[in-house]
Amino acid sequence: MTEVPMRVCLRPCTVDDMPLILAWRNNPLLYKTLYTQGYQGKGLISWEEHYSWWESHGNLQRRVIWVTDSTGTRSVGYIQFADWGDGVADIGIYIGEITLWGKGIGRRALTIAMADLRDMGTKVVRADVVISNVASQRMFESLGFSKVAGRREGECSYQRGLGNLV
Repeated sequence: MTEVPMRVCLRPCTVDDMPLILAWRNNPLLYKTLYTQGYQGKGLISWEEHYSWWESHGNLQRRVIWVTDSTGTRSVGYIQFADWGDGVADIGIYIGEITLWGKGIGRRALTIAMADLRDMGTKVVRADVVISNVASQRMFESLGFSKVAGRREGECSYQRGLGNLV
């Protein structure tokens, strides 16, 4: 049997995705890469805290990363971005299905999101990565992001112009 290549797509995130996103966020292997939960040591979060985060960040464009492969189609990660109206957007991403880490899904999803942002008029994308998250740092660097002065203690900051996406 021939294996189906993995296809990566983004779809709008809805309130129905919140339970899955909370499950991902509460996996210790994932949350150690998140600023508040990992770097600041908060750890597990409650449904109420998760819902409050969702409500307080209404300015975010949220997408679920999903893949289609030989096993079917399923949600595997989350990406968010906010364009602040000055042509600069902040972006954050994680793959919640940890068995799929290192498969290039995040890189492909980030490329799709950057193309969408460019089409929306965004000129520069910024990302903040917890210092210990070397895999994410490598991913951003492989996509042409440059390391810039960090905005918060415990994080590396990256940015990239969107003029010439590959």
